Amino acid sequence: MSIAELEHHPAPPARHVARGTVSLSVSLSGLEGLRNRIDRAIVASVGGRAEDHLLSTVIHEAVTVFVQHGTRPRAAAATIAARLEQIGERQAQAGFTPDDLAACFVLARTEAQRGLCSALSDAVTADQLTSLREDLMAFLHHLSEHARRGLERRRRLLALPPQYRDDMLHAALFEASSRTTLEALAPTVGLDPRAQVVAIVSCSVELPLALRAHPETITNRSALEALVPAEWTVQRVVGMLRGQAVIGPMAALSEAGEVVALTRRAADALREQRAQDPRPLVPCVDLLGELLVGADPLLGDLLAAKHLPPLQAMPTQRRVSLGEFLLHWLERGLPTNQLARDLGIPPQTAHSRMKNVRSIYGSLLEDPRHRLELIAALRAAIPRWQAELG
Repeated sequence: MSIAELEHHPAPPARHVARGTVSLSVSLSGLEGLRNRIDRAIVASVGGRAEDHLLSTVIHEAVTVFVQHGTRPRAAAATIAARLEQIGERQAQAGFTPDDLAACFVLARTEAQRGLCSALSDAVTADQLTSLREDLMAFLHHLSEHARRGLERRRRLLALPPQYRDDMLHAALFEASSRTTLEALAPTVGLDPRAQVVAIVSCSVELPLALRAHPETITNRSALEALVPAEWTVQRVVGMLRGQAVIGPMAALSEAGEVVALTRRAADALREQRAQDPRPLVPCVDLLGELLVGADPLLGDLLAAKHLPPLQAMPTQRRVSLGEFLLHWLERGLPTNQLARDLGIPPQTAHSRMKNVRSIYGSLLEDPRHRLELIAALRAAIPRWQAELG
């Protein structure tokens, strides 16, 4: 049975819209009253605060999906399964047992049945109300199963020996692994999987103790890698460093393993001198060309064949000079005068090269995809061009 039509005014008489399905009207105030009744009872039963936003949001969503899909209780419950599992995990973290969770759903069923009649129009017949209550009980049963799965999954993790659990979390944070695993493990030690972090990977010496021992830092056991809050400034990190390091892109903690792996590859490129950058803290995004070429040399060759024929036709010395200038500009995005200082060339030479580059590539230099392809192409080609000079 489905409650489909929401109105501010009294509902019209019930009408049949399909065999075995009755469309019933419910006022918005009646619907809100049903939500509030369940909300107050459940929040009190789990020892939550009146402003328990997560729980209130889930209750609101549950009532809404039942209104929209009441004749299909299992399908309705499946649309918010992840939310219910999240509630179950949270309650396990708070020490709830399966019996405690079951008691909460008994209370939810009681309050839902008591509030159902007042939410419906007077046109509902006794048979329709009985059918609707049956759907509601089935819906709540499926919700409780989703919550129980989340609770039992978290309880199994909490029952593991602390050192074993810490080892699992460490591997999830610093190695590419399942995000689901990390999202489940992080809350067991008080970490929020949604928290925004950046990876710091040293190119040589261990990260300083001041960084590794900071209470907001998560450090890899190698002491060369750490995760720090995204709100830390570059200046703050640079002030702690003793050697060169790479800083990764900002990401959620649940994506840490992937971000660390990318940042580690960038640090390897600097350590092995496959890329050069004098800055003490190098943004990983400034080494994307090297990362692309290093991961797939054939890709670099294909992109060079696609984008570099105009440079390939030039004499070797000019090709190298213009290619190095273009790569530096694409990767660093600096003004032309600054590029001149960095490359040790006169400003007028830098402006002349910039004019040549724009005459060759035109509007392609403003397209992010083409810029990235050019970086990868130049990273692959310039070492070969330099070798031609001897």
